[in-house]
Amino acid sequence: MTEQNNSWTGISIKNGVILGSIVGILGVIIQMFTDPTSQSMGQVGISLLFALVGFGLSLYFNYASVKTYRDELNGGWVTLGRAFLIGLLMYFVADMVSSLFSFIYFSFLMPESTKEAMQALAEQSREAMEEAGSPEFLINMSERAMGTILNPITVFVAPFIYLIWNALKAVIMAAVMKKDQPIVAA
Repeated sequence: MTEQNNSWTGISIKNGVILGSIVGILGVIIQMFTDPTSQSMGQVGISLLFALVGFGLSLYFNYASVKTYRDELNGGWVTLGRAFLIGLLMYFVADMVSSLFSFIYFSFLMPESTKEAMQALAEQSREAMEEAGSPEFLINMSERAMGTILNPITVFVAPFIYLIWNALKAVIMAAVMKKDQPIVAA
């Protein structure tokens, strides 16, 4: 008996959309109520809390995706490879959905606030680099890089950048969740 393809992609996509929506909405809420130019302990604490909540949610949804496939659709077993693919696809979809929320927020809901915040960050960065004695070409390169942050292409390339981190989480969860196919005596 071989592992069946009982819509593992459907489970991954569904859970990825849910996770991406939750993280995207939380991200927009945090952006609305925080000042991205502030480096106060409160801002850092909120960012850290958000990162921990996002990490916990991502692990939970990875676990739920693999468990649903293994226990409900595949007779109680899943290979390491299939568990890995379930998690990786789920993470990729979640990152794309979350990026969509960010793009909509930055481009359509709060474009002026976003531009002002980016200008303030660019000024702070320039001042810090000048104080540190950075060469002019490096300062200019930094400013150009900051200018691409809100570019739609950059927003949707982010999930590919997270691919290695997500692959690491997916393979760890796959190793924990894998369960060998039962051997049936003939």
